[in-house]
Amino acid sequence: MTSSLTIVKSAQPRLVTFFHYARHELKPPLPNEWPKIVHEINAFKNSFNARNLTVKEAIVYASVGVEVVLWFFAGEVIGRRHLLGYYVVPSFPAIHLERYHEWEEPEIKET
Repeated sequence: MTSSLTIVKSAQPRLVTFFHYARHELKPPLPNEWPKIVHEINAFKNSFNARNLTVKEAIVYASVGVEVVLWFFAGEVIGRRHLLGYYVVPSFPAIHLERYHEWEEPEIKET
């Protein structure tokens, strides 16, 4: 009992810090902040020139792009709840063919 109590007490300052930042950083932008966001995006698009990138910057941008794509695919897999495709429940009963289940191997005669 005391160990769980000490764990909760030690985690409490970290949770307070987390909720402080989460309240401010994870909220969606307000309507009056949208013009500033659009201006910053346009400024980035106008100033971005791939020829003036250093190798380190190019690697960082490429890794961020790969990370975004991988998180997209991870979200798709989570949403589908299957790795390879959507699970569709058939609207008809499964056909059970007896002849495939009673197959016997033919005997091979040596000549």
